Amino acid sequence: MHLPALIVLAAATLAAKPARKGDPMAPETWVAAPAAHQGKTVRTAALRLEEPGLVAGDAPAAALRLEGGNDKGETGGAIIALVPVGQFQSFAETYSKMEAGKGRGGFGAIAKPKVVAGTFAVVAGEPALLVGLPADAATRLPKPSELLKAQLARAREELLKPSRPGWQRKAFVLSRLDQRNQAETTRELQRLCDLANAADKTRRLTPREAVRLAREGESLVLPDEKAKTEWLLTWE
Repeated sequence: MHLPALIVLAAATLAAKPARKGDPMAPETWVAAPAAHQGKTVRTAALRLEEPGLVAGDAPAAALRLEGGNDKGETGGAIIALVPVGQFQSFAETYSKMEAGKGRGGFGAIAKPKVVAGTFAVVAGEPALLVGLPADAATRLPKPSELLKAQLARAREELLKPSRPGWQRKAFVLSRLDQRNQAETTRELQRLCDLANAADKTRRLTPREAVRLAREGESLVLPDEKAKTEWLLTWE
């Protein structure tokens, strides 16, 4: 059992400026002094939420890595939030979006990051933010990074399931394009784009466009009828 696939769009940070050292809303402040913050309630602004993958229904918790900071949009380091499995999707949907702020100068609302509150804890040697979980859960959970790794692997496994009987689906990793000793070449990508364009006369996919879409997180599947292979264009 797993939750539906969820591709989370990164929320744009309001500023690239880093938060001041010791900012209480910056995760790096908690990480720098874990003993002082262990078991304490902390708050951080969710400036960016990374792709969380897929969570198994029997997982002990769900892990989501976010870039935290203060409510001015100043960055303060990354932290993995651990939430109950049943709250995974709602958490991801909530904190992958900005909330509307007050308008300025007649130009409409200014978006601002949403604030996450939770308990800071060191879980199996790694810092984490417990949201909707009791503080003592830190003694029972595995490493947050391992939970997230399993979720990403599960999502990849789902993406590589072919949609047609008797076919196979393989990854075509565009970040390897034209690298030495790699099968992913511009020539092969052009061939796949040509096949896709021939199958769908309404599209004019180019290698450059395919690379752009993959870098933005969109998963393209291009069929190769002769090889009975669906090529999943990704960026890793």
